[in-house]
Amino acid sequence: MTVQTTSKLQQDLNLIRSLISQGGPEEHQYEQVIKWTSKLREKHLNGIYSELDIQLLCKAFGKDFMEHTLQGHGYRKPYGYAGDFEMIDKIYTQHTSTHSKYKKWDIFFHNQAAPQAVRNRKTFFQETLLRILKDKARPVELLNVASGPCRDLMETYEKIDPARLKSTCVDMDPRAIAYAKKLNKDYREHITFIQQNVFKLRLTQQFDLVWSAGLFDYFDDKPFVLVLKNLYRNVKPGGRLIIGNFSENNPSRAYMETMGNWFLHHRPAHHLAYLAQQAGIAPKYIEVQKEALGVNLFLCIDKAARTMSERGRLR
Repeated sequence: MTVQTTSKLQQDLNLIRSLISQGGPEEHQYEQVIKWTSKLREKHLNGIYSELDIQLLCKAFGKDFMEHTLQGHGYRKPYGYAGDFEMIDKIYTQHTSTHSKYKKWDIFFHNQAAPQAVRNRKTFFQETLLRILKDKARPVELLNVASGPCRDLMETYEKIDPARLKSTCVDMDPRAIAYAKKLNKDYREHITFIQQNVFKLRLTQQFDLVWSAGLFDYFDDKPFVLVLKNLYRNVKPGGRLIIGNFSENNPSRAYMETMGNWFLHHRPAHHLAYLAQQAGIAPKYIEVQKEALGVNLFLCIDKAARTMSERGRLR
């Protein structure tokens, strides 16, 4: 490490200590903090800061901070992986620390583009499901993959006749399933939970909507296409598969990566469409939508409805 690098690192450590001493960023400092994390990311990518330097900066926040803030939760990964069910549900509910000295930090966290996009993603899911329910006279069948806390599902059931929606929720984490079962205790007869790794998932049933919001942006392109192919088999004719993925337009990326050690595969809309085509899906069935901020994209893939002649052959 050069003398110049040591000096820069000391300046960054001083900024962290200053923010800690004042109890977290004030609203007028939000932009400054985000720009600072962008510079940290650039220094890391350019080799000015090593991985150990970034770790040193993160640890400067202190153990107590890491235990009692959302930023700390993201960095610690108490369940062993990024974006766990507890983190996602705290984003949904805009949870803030019960420790007053850390409350500003959680308010700052929720103000960032990525958490806002995650909440918008929940709204997108609910609006999509409600439209499908409106269009169908029969009960709708949903497959929710990497379902997490299932608050989005619970809130949907609260708005409808629960008997109209049959849900199958898949998650590899048994703790996520236990959490979701408790949250959806009033609707358990309408929900089937399956604990399974998505790469080993083999379902024979087909669904009106196959939804996976927060899984595919952890995949490289090859597993993305593989899992997409498998899930598309579970879409009913006339149904839809929707895959969420963060776009390249994510102002929170540097903050997530430097302060949370939280890495995603950010993809533009045209690349999502390309991956769907790599899975053998014709372009006419592919559409990419986005939530209000444009941070979270949704790869929407339809499956053609059966023709009259095909229906006749099935009788």
